[in-house]
Amino acid sequence: MRTRMHAVIDATRAASYLKGRIDETMMLLAQSSSSTNNGCLVSTTAEQGKTYSAKQIDGVDCPLELKPLTSLKRQTDYIDSTGYKKLLSETESGNTYTAASGSHKCHLLDGGASKLAATQQFTNSHTPFAGYITVTTGGGNIALAALKDLKTASTDHIKAWKHAFEAANQVPNSQTMEANNETADLDERPTLKDAVMKLARQNAQGKDPDLEQTLTSYLGGKEAAKVTVLTEAIDNVQIPKDVAQRQSQIHLGDISDIDELYSILTYYGMQTARTIQDLRTQLDTANKKKDPKSAEEREKVCNEAKDDKEACKKLEGKGCTYNESNVEGKSAH
Repeated sequence: MRTRMHAVIDATRAASYLKGRIDETMMLLAQSSSSTNNGCLVSTTAEQGKTYSAKQIDGVDCPLELKPLTSLKRQTDYIDSTGYKKLLSETESGNTYTAASGSHKCHLLDGGASKLAATQQFTNSHTPFAGYITVTTGGGNIALAALKDLKTASTDHIKAWKHAFEAANQVPNSQTMEANNETADLDERPTLKDAVMKLARQNAQGKDPDLEQTLTSYLGGKEAAKVTVLTEAIDNVQIPKDVAQRQSQIHLGDISDIDELYSILTYYGMQTARTIQDLRTQLDTANKKKDPKSAEEREKVCNEAKDDKEACKKLEGKGCTYNESNVEGKSAH
């Protein structure tokens, strides 16, 4: 559970970070527009640059903002296990990126002298969109990263793409999780053996417990039929409405979509983590009430025993000890 939740959180972090860097550049380009000379988001003719309005750029949906969390099946239109898709790559050239003529220019994407740079070109190229675009020092047309580099390159300017790709593919989904119907005895099922043995503790000598004994302890034996009672109980678990945004209640055994099962598992994992944190907070609060908070308060508690040695012994659990040489006859602390 912890590993799966970590994968989901890591994928969310990586994707959010990459989106933030893309959105920041896109907003800057959209704002770099004027009626006469400036335009960064243009077509192949140097028209006035398109701006951002109502979550769109030139009529195309492009929300440059944090999107709400929703429960959806994994989409693979733009990224899958093979890499990023539907992005232009290094193979395009010419006016595909920068208008060749006209009054509207985008100095933000021109690394030549007296363009974005002042009188002298930059020493190094700069790379907006987290490295997807390279603005060369000599000016001229910008360059786009090769799609293969987006998923493999680890240099600082572009590695956000690699991190997002790798994190996304660490999240189990219906393409990576396969269900197999096993009929062998339980001690011959690798997945089940691994799961059961992870629940068992090593003995005093640091050795793993006997597999058959462990299976008997948890399932009543190693025979295949023993697992039937357990699976039936699991299948009959009722998943309430609204769990993982379900619209109606359903028995767990009636769900066949692995992505939906994973969403439910993640939901309960988060609920469990929250409950554990609440219990820790309650325990911490209870301990603070039980034990003195400061040295002064502890001294006050210990001194209540005065010169009574037996009374002082009863306070040992609160950090008090009897001082045999204490002339005032008070408990030490």
